[in-house]
Amino acid sequence: MKNTNNILFRCDQNQISGFGHFSRCLNLARHLSFIDGVTVSFLGNYEAFSLQLLKQYKIDYRNILSTDFSFFDTSFYNHFTHLVVDSYLINEQYIQKTTKLDLFTIFIDDTNIYNYRDVNLVINIRLAVEHFKYGSKKVITGAPYFIFKPEFLDIRKQKIEKQKIERILIFIGGAVVEDSLIIKLVDTIFEINNKLTIDIIGKEITSINKIVNFHPPTFDIEKLYKKTDLVINGGGLTKYECCFMGIPSASFATTLLQHEDSNILENIGLICNLGLISSLKEDALETQIHLIISNSNYRKQLVKKCKQTFTEKSIKNIINYINLK
Repeated sequence: MKNTNNILFRCDQNQISGFGHFSRCLNLARHLSFIDGVTVSFLGNYEAFSLQLLKQYKIDYRNILSTDFSFFDTSFYNHFTHLVVDSYLINEQYIQKTTKLDLFTIFIDDTNIYNYRDVNLVINIRLAVEHFKYGSKKVITGAPYFIFKPEFLDIRKQKIEKQKIERILIFIGGAVVEDSLIIKLVDTIFEINNKLTIDIIGKEITSINKIVNFHPPTFDIEKLYKKTDLVINGGGLTKYECCFMGIPSASFATTLLQHEDSNILENIGLICNLGLISSLKEDALETQIHLIISNSNYRKQLVKKCKQTFTEKSIKNIINYINLK
């Protein structure tokens, strides 16, 4: 079948733009690429890690030098039928320039800073943001439209909840945190149960005097998700991934936006909220870690609510709003 839907993803992955924007786009692009008549391409400033992934999944890309999102080549955009944009570096001028193009415009948004007037579709996967006001022609929000990595679907289907925690994954993400926080987490966990296995994604901390497994950052994180019973994370996209898969999670927030979001997820009953990293209280941290490790009923309720809130059909729900020919 002839490819009649040529979809361009505009995002970056560099020291300015974190991996989360690129990851969301790559996950959605992979799902779309499974559809007959659809091709996907990427445009942006990419470092070695993201370039490796684009090559791994055989996705066409154009790597540009610009890191401020000012690049705008109308002649290049006109080769496509759809444009998907995910970045915190956009502005109203950029948004309106895209709406003048002869293509279907899709923006993935978190903040509701911009109105997105005349944009065809805005996707905001955050929960409880129905009050956000957008000027786009269509807007979809919340868990029914969560963009997940294809491999996570099998984990959701196969994950068996355990009465006792045996293995914990600590993944704070791209945020810079003090070694003392990771050391405190490890000490607290082993004080509760010194027979637990702990995996940490991130740099090795030689001053940790306990036996833990360190892993470099990886896009194949599903290999660790499959083995873990609990994820302690940095409060960004990871907590949503855990909710989708039905893995109990305890979440720090590294920014005020994440903190606001984590409070919402906690109130719904989806995560154990560890608070904002910049204002942590040691006693409260220990209490929350003890709760989620030791209380199987608490974890069971978290997983139950996650499965009720997130759906396996969220990608199909998004595709229903994309104007595929």
